[in-house]
Amino acid sequence: LWNDRKIFCDLVNHLIEVHHKRKIYCLTGPPGLHQSRNRVLGFRDAMQQHGLPVSEQMIFYGDFWVHSGERLGNAIADGGVAMPEAVACANAAMAEALIRTLQKRGIAVPEDIAVVGYDPFMTNMLNVPSITCMTNMNYNLGVNSICQLHYKITGEICTPIPCRPEVLEPAESCGCTMSGNGVFAGYKRDLAEQLEFAY
Repeated sequence: LWNDRKIFCDLVNHLIEVHHKRKIYCLTGPPGLHQSRNRVLGFRDAMQQHGLPVSEQMIFYGDFWVHSGERLGNAIADGGVAMPEAVACANAAMAEALIRTLQKRGIAVPEDIAVVGYDPFMTNMLNVPSITCMTNMNYNLGVNSICQLHYKITGEICTPIPCRPEVLEPAESCGCTMSGNGVFAGYKRDLAEQLEFAY
């Protein structure tokens, strides 16, 4: 487990500080789940740091899967949920499904509603628009997991290789453009290399 609260706060801060969004919703996972709760706390932290109101009507609990994004997208399009300026999603699958549903219903992303995801996957880069997220959590979790496994197997405490800073990976879904040197750039290189072997 990593510090979802701080990392998600940084993601929401980007919507507020760079894109000047004020009416932001949070789409998270199942209630009671550690990750869901911490990402909501990060959302609340960012909003409160900027003096923005937060109500329970701005927080939507889901399943960390596509159904949650589809439900929220349809509810917004149908008018059952008031139109926000942005939605901060607690994972990539929900962000991708939300964007797809909004687009099918005639709502443009990011022009009408900005959307950000959380975890960095190759699908974020391939989505249209590409999805803004945070990076390096999985890498750092892998480093720490190997150190713990090494200790459990050998009893020896090892020195981990340096962890990477958890930083924003800008993309198009919030109104930015993709960085030429971030995680997505690495994904593009990897994908291009894999495609060379497909021919």
